Amino acid sequence: MSTFSMEIMSDNDMCVEVYCNKCGNKFSSELDINFKTPEIIIQSDGVLYCLYCEEPYEYTLKFDSNKLEIKFFDELFGSLKISEKIHLEEYETSTPDKSKRFYNLQIERLEKILKLSSGEHIIDQALYRLIYSGVITSLETYLSEIFAQVVFHSEYTLEKFTSSYEPYTKEKISLHEIFKKFNNLELKVRDDLDNFIYHNIPKLISIFNIFDFEIDKFDKIKNVATYIQKRHSFVHKSGVGENDRLQEVSEKEILFIINDVNMLVEYIHKQIEKKCFLPYDDDFPF
Repeated sequence: MSTFSMEIMSDNDMCVEVYCNKCGNKFSSELDINFKTPEIIIQSDGVLYCLYCEEPYEYTLKFDSNKLEIKFFDELFGSLKISEKIHLEEYETSTPDKSKRFYNLQIERLEKILKLSSGEHIIDQALYRLIYSGVITSLETYLSEIFAQVVFHSEYTLEKFTSSYEPYTKEKISLHEIFKKFNNLELKVRDDLDNFIYHNIPKLISIFNIFDFEIDKFDKIKNVATYIQKRHSFVHKSGVGENDRLQEVSEKEILFIINDVNMLVEYIHKQIEKKCFLPYDDDFPF
């Protein structure tokens, strides 16, 4: 048996993080707790499944006098921790770390949904198509937030974007419009970024390369482009592909997609750290 415990507040969101004995992968899961009366001892039983190999782990969850305890019937290495759930008021001020945490949270929830099964092939395929699309949507949301944060990181980055973004370099203005255009510049840039298509990989590479992110050198970028194309079929054609045949997707395929997309997010985040786009640093090495 393995027991993990932690002193918590009654309104904390908690998750457990463990290493699977069967496949060796680390995975985490939010715990379904809602303790409004810490004076009452609460206990429940459940089963936690590895997100990679589906190995089941039975556990008992107990909350007593602000102490949360989870006891597994297997010997496991892991811990309890406060969930990285992002509340609305915290999310209003975006940072690269918050955007990455929000992305990770969405992926974790999609992985939980992936474990649901109706036992009917057609129903499961409909569910898998939704999860597949959800992974790409989570990536698009992350990319949209991150790029806007980079552009508006400073006056320097805003100027670099407006002087390098191809549609702007082709735009001509009359002399009498200069001040009007300048005063509305930030609004225009924000509006254009909001309407940018972040699942167009060539265009995505182009705008990120304004800041030398070199996304084209990410070794899985062609895979991601393929996933996006298939998602397009799911969303706009209900999964019907060439020759009017329904494209199927497996749970294993979705896990591969999640892995590759996670790697892209991590690649971009490391570039942000490398280029000092974090809020507390105004130094630019390029």
